Amino acid sequence: MGEDAALTRRRRRDGVVWLLAGLALAACGTVRSSSSTVASNATTGVTIDLRANGSEAAPIEELATMFAAVTPAAAPPPADIARLTGASRDRLRDMLGPASFVRRDGPAEIWRYAAEDCYLDVFLYRERDGFQVSYLEARPRGAARVTPHSCYAQLDAARRRRPAG
Repeated sequence: MGEDAALTRRRRRDGVVWLLAGLALAACGTVRSSSSTVASNATTGVTIDLRANGSEAAPIEELATMFAAVTPAAAPPPADIARLTGASRDRLRDMLGPASFVRRDGPAEIWRYAAEDCYLDVFLYRERDGFQVSYLEARPRGAARVTPHSCYAQLDAARRRRPAG
């Protein structure tokens, strides 16, 4: 749950950054005429009328609201990653294929999957019905920042590219 909250905070922060960048670009592309004041961004194709009530320029809060309304939403993380928690060994193999490394440590097993930019460590613990996934952790293979969601997406994309059989 903490990772989802962190991801949400990051998306909001990123949205604010894009909003401020959009406002800066809008200021550079402002065209004034006798009938209106507009901001245009050639990159996004967004044009917004900056007049608040027909005569004066809109306050920054209104501009922020206008740009936020046209800011594209971030893509949601792959839904299947939530299904990994609680999965059995067999279900895990069905979803991700064979692990590149397996470590057995008492009542626990760690299955490591290697993607292009990351490793996804899947922690399984022995339950009444056998081993089940209880935790996921992603680690970068280099300097890139990764999350379990982004690493899973890389693994899933690679699995889909492999020929069936």
